[in-house]
Amino acid sequence: MSSGALPIKAIVFDCFGVIYNDTFRDFLGRHAGQLQKPLSYYRDLQRQSDLGKLSDADFYINVAAAASEMTPATVEAERNDLSGLDQAVVRLIASLKPDYKIGMLSNVDADFFQQFLDNHGIRDLFDVVIASSETGYVKPQPEIFRLLLRRLGVGAGEVVFIDDRLGNVQVAAQLGMSSILFENAEQTERELQQRLQSGSSDSKSG
Repeated sequence: MSSGALPIKAIVFDCFGVIYNDTFRDFLGRHAGQLQKPLSYYRDLQRQSDLGKLSDADFYINVAAAASEMTPATVEAERNDLSGLDQAVVRLIASLKPDYKIGMLSNVDADFFQQFLDNHGIRDLFDVVIASSETGYVKPQPEIFRLLLRRLGVGAGEVVFIDDRLGNVQVAAQLGMSSILFENAEQTERELQQRLQSGSSDSKSG
């Protein structure tokens, strides 16, 4: 262990884009020709949902209203069909579970998230699960990271945080977490093992 470094006690994963496909991003890409408003409009709807200010049902209604030839039901069904659990990441988490606290921190509507966890049978892999809509904050706001640390019961220097968004990784690093920018399961496992073997709390901001 490097001098002055804290031992890693917890490893936290983003959900969408790391463990699971970013389903709404995939949806928008597939239906680019049917979207009647700028992408920023749909991303704002997603942010309002992530903050808990827009219900799951209203989210689908608003998306469908701004896309040609779609109903809320078809938007919801296709978003759910654009699914894909990264089994390599799931295996990595399972291998870490006996030795570390495992967390998941996601910008997502809580109802959708709870259904996702149950449908894929992965709830028991995590000691702490935080959906942004339950907190009133979204990544990369520092408040949601501080809440994560409180619920895990660890200090920032005792956490490795893994996310596919550079902005989220940078803020986690600024708060003192060892942070990994996710590209794929193999790269993440390699970088993670280096952090765990060295015990380093040095941060990677991309």
